[in-house]
Amino acid sequence: MSLTRAERRVVLLASTANMLPPFTQSIFTPSMAAVRETFGASNTVVALAISLYALGLAAGQTLSGPLADRWAARRVLVLAMSIYFAGSALAFLAGTMPVFIAARLAQALGAASALVVAPSLITDLVPPARRGRALGIMQSFAFAGFVAGPLVGGLMAPLWGWRAVFPLLMAVSLGILAGSRLLPVYPLPTEPLTWQKVRAIVLTSSTRKGLLLGASQVYTIHGLLTMLPLLLHERLHLPVTWIGLTLTLLNVTAMLGSPMGGRAIDRLGIHITIRRGMGVAVGAALLLGAVALVARGVGSLAGVVPALAGIGMGFSWAYPAQVALMVAWFPEIRGTAVGVYNLGRFGGGALGPVTMGLAADLLGLRWAFLLPPLALVTAHLAGARTVTAPASRPSGVAPGE
Repeated sequence: MSLTRAERRVVLLASTANMLPPFTQSIFTPSMAAVRETFGASNTVVALAISLYALGLAAGQTLSGPLADRWAARRVLVLAMSIYFAGSALAFLAGTMPVFIAARLAQALGAASALVVAPSLITDLVPPARRGRALGIMQSFAFAGFVAGPLVGGLMAPLWGWRAVFPLLMAVSLGILAGSRLLPVYPLPTEPLTWQKVRAIVLTSSTRKGLLLGASQVYTIHGLLTMLPLLLHERLHLPVTWIGLTLTLLNVTAMLGSPMGGRAIDRLGIHITIRRGMGVAVGAALLLGAVALVARGVGSLAGVVPALAGIGMGFSWAYPAQVALMVAWFPEIRGTAVGVYNLGRFGGGALGPVTMGLAADLLGLRWAFLLPPLALVTAHLAGARTVTAPASRPSGVAPGE
């Protein structure tokens, strides 16, 4: 069954909000050298604009999740986009590097709420029978943000300067603010959010497994995006342009596969979709690890390309299903549950580049590519094979529905 016209509007708004954090993170990266020259800053200080943005995303979700459960998703979205707009305006006008870094942190705090509010809006306004499809579309927009950010930033900066991206980001946030006015405001919950309820998210077996799965997936993505360019340069001898195109393949495949993963949730259920997605990702990661061990020359792309496509496709099924899992187990505190889940994902993402870098330094670059399949196999055996949606109802239906 297809989405209704009203549901499509909700999904478009939620998906655009969900795209904003990765789009904002990646649109700035092509201009890092220009920013360094503008402010006369060191590489380390410029890198803080990226690192603190990631930190702000993580911290912002721990705050916005409980707020979404107490104030309702629409109110939190309006507040978040107002903060994001102010941060974007400050970044555009910044005259010093500390001010620019503070502006990026404000952007992150505002954008973080979108990662929590978007699935809450879909849960509120899309019925369970079509919710998986809606979550799949939402996730495809997030992957599109990773793909479009560097392309848009790289095109705009040479024409109008690196600051030109920030008026664009301000316009996007204003569009989300305008769209949020069309959403209904639900009554505030009567029961307070307690620490015991938050602890239950981590203590419940299936949601704890969901956290492990999410952490292993983002560990893999961030680790590969950091170390794979080195392998492609040193072992395959690819030019920079081809390296960029090869890396884009992972997110493009995930973007295209997410709507299919969402439909699989509605058709097969949450737990089966996670298992199948992780099975594909594990197989593809093992292929990439094997290719890395013997990689030599451009011919090795015959193994790298299908491996990256398989990882992206597998994650595109698992990601929306894992969000649906958190919502299904904790519908009354879904904002907090999704915030905790995303915090776990970011934790895995922080470990990926560091541990793969250490392995490359200690054992050699090619051996570092055994860590992602190790992480995914562990998560698959400990989580995907045994994770379940609440057993008292069909796997795609949230409690109380």
